[in-house]
Amino acid sequence: MSGQTVTGNALQFTDDNKYAYATSGPVADSSSSSAAITLFKFVTGSYYIVANINVITTHEGSAGIYLNAIINGESVFNGLTDDGPNMYDAMPLNILIPPNSDFELKFGSSTNTTMSAVLVGEVGMAPRVGNLVE
Repeated sequence: MSGQTVTGNALQFTDDNKYAYATSGPVADSSSSSAAITLFKFVTGSYYIVANINVITTHEGSAGIYLNAIINGESVFNGLTDDGPNMYDAMPLNILIPPNSDFELKFGSSTNTTMSAVLVGEVGMAPRVGNLVE
């Protein structure tokens, strides 16, 4: 896991493989459309991640902002806010990402919005139960 070459907003690991982290950097949605923009997208290996994701948004004017966490094509979190002008929002999301899962975090808005997300998580392995050959 650690020591791999990382590009873009890919999931990264500490040298001891006990923690994972990722950052999207600021992502702007100036389209004012309902099309979702991806902040993170990665596949977990044979490990799970107990993730804390902090999402920060800035926008001008009233904005309907939604955040969607997707695991293996199924939405596991879908949050929506409707805020007044010139808002600065921070939303924490705690989520368990299972082994061998496609994970994606998307957002969309109804006005000019910039969003960034930071994921920090503990990495774990499922405990081994018994032996196949006794």
